[in-house]
Amino acid sequence: MRKIVVIRGAGAGVGRAVGTELARNGCDAALLSRDPSSLERAAVKLEQLGVRALPIPIDVADAKAVDAAAERVEREFGPIDVWVNVAMVTAFASVHKLTPEEFQRGTAVTYLGQVHGTMAALRYMRPRNRRSFVSVDLPAINTPQFDWARNKMGKKARPVPPIFQPEVAARAIYFGAFHPRRQICVGFPTVKAIIANRMAPVAVKDEQLVRCVTIPATAR
Repeated sequence: MRKIVVIRGAGAGVGRAVGTELARNGCDAALLSRDPSSLERAAVKLEQLGVRALPIPIDVADAKAVDAAAERVEREFGPIDVWVNVAMVTAFASVHKLTPEEFQRGTAVTYLGQVHGTMAALRYMRPRNRRSFVSVDLPAINTPQFDWARNKMGKKARPVPPIFQPEVAARAIYFGAFHPRRQICVGFPTVKAIIANRMAPVAVKDEQLVRCVTIPATAR
């Protein structure tokens, strides 16, 4: 029987790659994102791989919309097996150049969006005793976020090398979805960054770059 997967942030980048990876492994996928056209293109690609795809354009910062999306997936596709949180909002700027609204939007999508997704998933998955969590820590990824993000730095934002393709992250997330463990670190640069941060954490200063990021996670 096919697994049912919901991907929050499925329109591009890692989220879209995750959808493709899961489809290649026989999973039906519900795709959540704000851009209807991106979701439709992603859905067509997945259907060409022989699975069902359900594009649901929503703002993941809206808890009620996320709940409604989960209810629709359960109604139209069946019981949710895996929920993947990928959606994020990024801002490149010094702290003093960021507005309260930008902080609020970053928090609403990146953090609260993940909370909304997890709560919506657990509402259906917990009664079925399917509630493992896997945190997937990623290195620099080649995604459109560096072109889409609000940038007040006066120069083009780029990921810090070495740069990995989204498909690498997608394979790790697929593995984590069906081989649950507490944490998966993708690439040695990620391991080094985590260890360095634990050994010598640095406080954010006014002129440092501030980014609103998320760690993709799966709930199974």
